[in-house]
Amino acid sequence: MYRKPEAPERSEVAALTLDEEGNILDCNFAAEALFGYESTELLSRHISLLFPQFEDSSLLDGVKLNPKISFMCHCGRLFRVRDRRSRPLVGELHIVELGNSGMRTFRIIVPVESVMPEFPS
Repeated sequence: MYRKPEAPERSEVAALTLDEEGNILDCNFAAEALFGYESTELLSRHISLLFPQFEDSSLLDGVKLNPKISFMCHCGRLFRVRDRRSRPLVGELHIVELGNSGMRTFRIIVPVESVMPEFPS
C-alpha cells in the first residue's frame, strides 16, 4: 500500500535516480515530499521538470558528466528548484554516477535544509 510522504525532516536528503538522458528512474520519500509529486508521477519525466536549469544543459558531455554541471555542484552553487506548485525555490544539488550493470545511472541528491525561497535579485 502506498503511503503518502509527510514533510521531510530538515536533515533529510531528497534523492532521485536518473538515466543518462536525464529521465527520472526512481526517487525517495523525501523527494516526493519536497517536490509534491508521487514517485509514479515522476518516473520517466525529465529532470528539468524539477530543475529548470537542465532544460538548456545536457547531463552528459560526450561520455562524461557535463563539466559545467559538475563544477556548479562542486562549488555549492544554488540551482533553481520547481515543485508541483511552481514556487520559486533554490537549493544545493549534488550529482554522483552510480555503478550499474551496463546502464549508466546518476543520483541527484538535494539536502532538504538547503532548499529555500528564491528572492528576486
